Amino acid sequence: MLQYNACKEVISEISIHINNGAVVVLPTATNYNVFTRYDNKEGVKRIYKAKHRDHRKPLTLCCANVKMALQYVKIGSVSEALIKKCLPGNISFICRKNNKVPNYITSGIDTVAIANQSQDLLNAIIESVGAPLAGTSANLSGGGNVREYEKAYNDLGGKVDVMVNDGTLISQDANSIIDLLGNVPLLVREGDVDKATLKKMLAEIDDSITEAHYKSVTNEKSESSGHELLELD
Repeated sequence: MLQYNACKEVISEISIHINNGAVVVLPTATNYNVFTRYDNKEGVKRIYKAKHRDHRKPLTLCCANVKMALQYVKIGSVSEALIKKCLPGNISFICRKNNKVPNYITSGIDTVAIANQSQDLLNAIIESVGAPLAGTSANLSGGGNVREYEKAYNDLGGKVDVMVNDGTLISQDANSIIDLLGNVPLLVREGDVDKATLKKMLAEIDDSITEAHYKSVTNEKSESSGHELLELD
């Protein structure tokens, strides 16, 4: 396993590793995340296995910029304008996916969470890769936020190919999550961008559902999707 300190000089080398099939731990604006190229099925399998992650839980599609993110979803003009207003930023948006997004990232359901974080190094690496990264928090599943490099190393060190150390991250929480599938944006999780700020940013937002309920509905959709889920053993 290779370890790097976070600096612009490592961008090219790390992107080469990713394009060669690597699974990597990178700092984001909110957490250390574990990533691989979105179209690397074996890399995605390794992420689930390393984290002991339930295969019904989808991964997030992390993009270098809004233009890249919009290439992987089917949305209307109102939702597109909202995304352009909020990103880059520490918000993930759940949208209807298009056929560019593999089912093994989304656990077989027809939606995907897209993100374009306010983290220059991460965005530069993704841009150098030339494609989105599929990822999630760099911990054992259910292990909470990962703001310290040591926690990511203790949980996933030796199970990934590359880790990038940016010390302790200063964020307060993981990404906030907003569902754009309905007529009104639905707040799934209040995270680093708090509810008060989101209400100022958005003309209207529904905050009536809990994250736990939303996840249970997603799991049911995954089980009944008819798509083959990843076999990890």
